Amino acid sequence: MKSHQTFNDGYYAYQYNDNTTLFYEFKILRRGVIRLFSSHDLCYPFYESRIHRGGSGFDKKMLMLEEIFDNNMNLFIDELKHYHKNVKAFRSFKFYNETSFQTAIENILPNCFISEMRLIADRKDQLYKYMFVDMFLCDVKFGAYSAAFELKYFNLIGLLSGESGRWEENPSYQSLFNLDQKLKNESADRLLDRDYIYWCKDEHKHKSIKVKNYIDNGEIQLNTYINILKRGISSREKVGIFDNRIKCSVGNSFVMGYLIVCFGTERIMVKHAKVKKCDYMFSLNR
Repeated sequence: MKSHQTFNDGYYAYQYNDNTTLFYEFKILRRGVIRLFSSHDLCYPFYESRIHRGGSGFDKKMLMLEEIFDNNMNLFIDELKHYHKNVKAFRSFKFYNETSFQTAIENILPNCFISEMRLIADRKDQLYKYMFVDMFLCDVKFGAYSAAFELKYFNLIGLLSGESGRWEENPSYQSLFNLDQKLKNESADRLLDRDYIYWCKDEHKHKSIKVKNYIDNGEIQLNTYINILKRGISSREKVGIFDNRIKCSVGNSFVMGYLIVCFGTERIMVKHAKVKKCDYMFSLNR
């Protein structure tokens, strides 16, 4: 949550309610467009977007949305890390799950999405197979872009259990904290090679899976969603979107997809699906 924001002498100060402040150096490229550099690493990829609210400042959540549709997730990742580090207590991550992770993302985004969007993925006789997109974002201005989010969260207990090879029923605070610190700097290859233990609802038991396999399955899901979204609104005769919270009209647009993966508190990995052209434009039905 921000308490105020100002432009001053080429810097944008973004202050949170917990009194931490992030500074961004900015350069005006042309009328209404700025380029931002994060002060904690000026070599970090820049943020570039349109200024909102006239010339005195901009709406950071809308900036984040525009960056998402520009295939740039850096600002989104920064905000999500900040939420986990400065809003959530570390002890809450003991039982943090994908529902908790989705709620965190809903809190940092502008009001431009729906959650658990229902799709008809297949139809045989009078039987329908449903699928649900974790989050679906719409371009609230022009409808030219939309994005599907598939979310995967690796809980600290599940990762710790994967290390030991057995389910850890009640691990200590310190053991979880130490693991979380290690995850922040661990190589991507080491992360993907980890074992993860989770509770399987269907089989009513704990099961182990390689992190890479879990993520690969998420990418398959995401690409399936995008191919269905391209079909527009479903009917009795075809697959497509089956959710009255979304409006669909004929027009050219682009559908994007992101697999967003989080390990513990601040290790976030994003996989980008190939952007697909679509013959429909989507908007929120509000």
